[in-house]
Amino acid sequence: GTGGSGGEGEALPGDGGDDGGGCGCRTGEDHRGWLWLGVLLTAFFWEMWNYFSYPKWIYHVPWGDWLHIFEMPLLGYGGYLPFALELYAIYHFVLGMLGERTSDTVRVVVE
Repeated sequence: GTGGSGGEGEALPGDGGDDGGGCGCRTGEDHRGWLWLGVLLTAFFWEMWNYFSYPKWIYHVPWGDWLHIFEMPLLGYGGYLPFALELYAIYHFVLGMLGERTSDTVRVVVE
């Protein structure tokens, strides 16, 4: 169905076609690994540009301020992983609000 009500051929989270992460509902594919790899690559370039810019961010973490990659401590890059999931969710929410019909997004239907 096109209304997002779980009609024939439409998978819902938790019905066996989804791993609970909201990725690849119909196919069972999990794209989080690629998503995280992409955001870590982006983070690398963001932090590289920050390192050579002025003004710039300088990070001080009292208990994890070791092994810096540019200005960011290694542990700080872990914060990009939930950021990637947030961007993924916002992207699909906006597509659903705009009525995109060619992807597996949540569709908002006003009756």
